[in-house]
Amino acid sequence: MEPKFSYGDKVVGSWVLNLEDIRDGNVYLLVTRNGILLRRIVNKLSDRKSLQLISDTLKYKDQYPLIELSPDIIYEVWLVEYVISSNLDQPIQNVYVKIADLETKIQDLYKSMQKSNTP
Repeated sequence: MEPKFSYGDKVVGSWVLNLEDIRDGNVYLLVTRNGILLRRIVNKLSDRKSLQLISDTLKYKDQYPLIELSPDIIYEVWLVEYVISSNLDQPIQNVYVKIADLETKIQDLYKSMQKSNTP
């Protein structure tokens, strides 16, 4: 589920007793008959009798399509509350330099506007 989660991350969650308590858009860890899944969920139990599992991974969206799961194959559901990660990727190249340049340009623009408004 890149970019939110990386390989090796640990998640901390709280157990969800009733599937009806699943809220749209939250990330859950599901233990199913077929394995363990970490996905964002849309609760469609009331109208379609299923849960829609959506991956945040846009880079490989074809490999992780929307999954519609029947509650019959779900053993446990955990609401993900915290992520423990050692992934400390570098920020976008030169982001700090770009921000400093923008701040300087804004200050210069502000000064020039003040000069032009002075009688």
